[in-house]
Amino acid sequence: MRNEKIRDRRARKVASQSQKALKPIFFHKDLANHFVRPDWVNILGLRSSVENEVYTSFVRNKDLLNELDEQTQDMLRRPEFYTPFDDLTMYKSAVELGQADMHPILGGATPTDIRFFENRTEGRTPQARHAVARLVEALHRLKKRVLIQPGDLLGSANNDCLHNKDVGTIRDEKALKERWLMKTVNVRSLRDHHAHLIEGRPRIVNG
Repeated sequence: MRNEKIRDRRARKVASQSQKALKPIFFHKDLANHFVRPDWVNILGLRSSVENEVYTSFVRNKDLLNELDEQTQDMLRRPEFYTPFDDLTMYKSAVELGQADMHPILGGATPTDIRFFENRTEGRTPQARHAVARLVEALHRLKKRVLIQPGDLLGSANNDCLHNKDVGTIRDEKALKERWLMKTVNVRSLRDHHAHLIEGRPRIVNG
């Protein structure tokens, strides 16, 4: 019985992941809490309909930081934030991950790197929660929308911007379900991630 419950929970996780194509996805850095975080995110439009308003929105970190006062930025640099591991990191992981660590939002791969997933990353003090609220307000005020159509290729620097998916007016539900974007994530150098690769498999991440 216990094994059946575990399998059922895992099946629900996979289902919830596949359903994201129909719903908004909040602002985030890709794999914000994975131990191998990509430097580049590339999205290729394969199938979509002009009848549906489904946008990929971006905010550059430099523009975001220009909108945040020094006090807020100082708070974001403190390790007073928590982001739970996402479904894809946890599902069938070859590594015992345990509980995610506390971390700063600002600073990481670069001094202006923003490690954040809206509605998942939370502050653990009142001051930290206030900083998150300021960050989210600025993100939605600054966002630039892109309507990705078939044949469009969009590349973004994962350490220099945040992105989301906005779902507006939907006029063709069938086309929404068939919408297809192909995403790849890339790192600048495998040497930076050698400790997390499977032995003898130099391009496969262990987990």
